[in-house]
Amino acid sequence: MRKLKEIVGVISRRRIRKIEVFNEGTSKSSNNNLYYRLYKGIRDGVYENDEDAAQDLFQTDSSDKRYQMLKSRVKSKLLNNLFFLESKTNQYFDMRYKCNRDLFAGKFLMFNSALETGYSTLKSTLAEAQKYHFTDVIVNCLTLLRNQAAYLAYESDYNKFSEALNFHLEVYNAEIKAEEKYLNVILQFSKSSSPKPELSALIRRDMSEVKQWVEKYRSHELMLIYFRLQLIYYPTTQEFKKVIAVCNEAEKYLNENEHLAPSGRYAEFALHKMVGYMHLRDYENGLKNAEKCLVLYPAGGLNWMTFQEYYFLLAMHTKNYEKANEIYQSVVSLPKFESVQPRRKEKWKIFEAYLNYIHAVANPEGEEAMQQKFRLFKFLNEVPIYSRDKRGLNVAILILQILFLLDRKDFNGIINRTEALKVYCSRYLRSDENYRSNCFLKMMLAMEKKNFNLDQTRKIARKYYNKLESTRFHYEHGSRSEIEIVPYEHLWNLILNKLTMVKD
Repeated sequence: MRKLKEIVGVISRRRIRKIEVFNEGTSKSSNNNLYYRLYKGIRDGVYENDEDAAQDLFQTDSSDKRYQMLKSRVKSKLLNNLFFLESKTNQYFDMRYKCNRDLFAGKFLMFNSALETGYSTLKSTLAEAQKYHFTDVIVNCLTLLRNQAAYLAYESDYNKFSEALNFHLEVYNAEIKAEEKYLNVILQFSKSSSPKPELSALIRRDMSEVKQWVEKYRSHELMLIYFRLQLIYYPTTQEFKKVIAVCNEAEKYLNENEHLAPSGRYAEFALHKMVGYMHLRDYENGLKNAEKCLVLYPAGGLNWMTFQEYYFLLAMHTKNYEKANEIYQSVVSLPKFESVQPRRKEKWKIFEAYLNYIHAVANPEGEEAMQQKFRLFKFLNEVPIYSRDKRGLNVAILILQILFLLDRKDFNGIINRTEALKVYCSRYLRSDENYRSNCFLKMMLAMEKKNFNLDQTRKIARKYYNKLESTRFHYEHGSRSEIEIVPYEHLWNLILNKLTMVKD
């Protein structure tokens, strides 16, 4: 009762008349309420901007003071709602929310002279935060508890909290430094995906240092960063078996610490495994992990979009074109698809073009249905949106244009483009992460050089084909490196088949 009296005393002094929030009861009875109409209009996507909302609610523009006041009050109500969110059955994130809420409550009680209740609240919050490795919450709780223990003359508590605080400050400092290292790597790869030796050496050093912190502190956050650094490093060295091994280790760790493992964590490592298996051409295991991702990723989110991109490539590389078409349709039919980034949207347009080529050219029986949905001439004549991207997707576009022209026996069109390809190949493509594209473009140039003669083209392109086969395909989402929507070996066989028809 003593602690309840302290809480009642704090609340009564503040004289709270009511807590203004949005709830189900309000929504059912307030369809004409301006607060709820603005909230519902934003939630349901009716209002794209302030002008839409102001016009609908007040028949005016967004500068109207009535609208500005309404928006401010709705924001205040929504912020109040943050303290009354319902559980989403995700234990880890529910506990992070609860610990941060209880930390605020304990601190507020102590600052308002409810010392015993605040002290007790912070102690229970500390215990929960320690169980879930919420180091930031732990440090805050220990700081407040140590201070209060000194004022209350709880010497044993003071010594215990002080020792624990010093240790967890070390952990927190290690976590912050590890996160900085990880984010610096992400930044460098965002600027350029080329496998620079100095960057690889930096990642190795970072991995070694973070590993030492993991062994010393056994922090959950440090473990995740260590796994993620490895999953950045090993693809750059083409060590995809190690990618699989790291993912297996991460899954084992999550299984042993289920309370620290929301579904998104399992999805993260399942996606890396799927990509690893795709590069190893172990398509059976790749598909198994794709099925896990389908269950774990909520449809429509950014992670789901990234997964679908890899899933599409996996389907294309396994020649499962019906599945690839299903994946394509599931993405472009999303209501949110029109609002995604132009670069991502255009990538799926290129995916559509490759699907059309495979169905309409490699599988002639599908030509009529596919051509109805795809504007071939528009694609052939459009200037690629990736004009600044002198690798990667520009290569995919140029290759596909030539494939379509070859199918139409438009040799002049091919010759016009191969002139540009010669410059493109010598200026932009080197023996780096685009090596396979370099080889394939030279094979296509051989076709034009030998006047589309099958035997001579095959002969002169053989050395490049051998190099192609000896080099592993590699693609990283968001990078500027090559993207083989259909493996170059398969495309080359299709080209040779077309040259057979030319010969005939």
